[in-house]
Amino acid sequence: MSESTPRAMIGVFADGPKFSQGRIEGGVILDAENEAEGTENPTLKRLDDERQWYSQKSAWNQRWFKRLKAIEIIAAALIPFAAGLGASLDAFRLLGIGASVLITGFLGVLIVVLESLQSLYQLQSNWISYRSTAEGLKHEKYLWLAKAGPYLGAEDPDALLAERVESLISREHAKWGSYQERAGKTPASPKI
Repeated sequence: MSESTPRAMIGVFADGPKFSQGRIEGGVILDAENEAEGTENPTLKRLDDERQWYSQKSAWNQRWFKRLKAIEIIAAALIPFAAGLGASLDAFRLLGIGASVLITGFLGVLIVVLESLQSLYQLQSNWISYRSTAEGLKHEKYLWLAKAGPYLGAEDPDALLAERVESLISREHAKWGSYQERAGKTPASPKI
């Protein structure tokens, strides 16, 4: 391995950083044994794949939650405004109903629909739960890389990482199923 090849950092200690004899390739750390065989660490690949999935889904849920909330807030703020314009708008009638009544009614219905969609899809809960899982997976990766926390002195750090990653993912699946049951849906697989 040449000196220009990036090395995977295992930990930072009082005497400075320690490096493995592996290298980073495509976001996956290849250790010296796996590199010689041309294979990658399957646990680390699963961790990275899962972390990326949870991070992307968290961001998607956050974006949609904030979009729907912003529309809801704007609609709620426009209701008193539309009601106040009632006298000037009531000259415009549709089917004998004043325009201000139609506008305030539409805004009220819009708020109910948006709130119902947020409740149905659990956007805020999914955003927070998925972010928490993504951060937990990232935390495990850094502990494993540094050989710190539960990995310090572990007989088989790779096996311990696999167990802890699968435990985090299993807990997330259980939470997801619980959310779906509360929303009145039949649970299905959260990720295919």
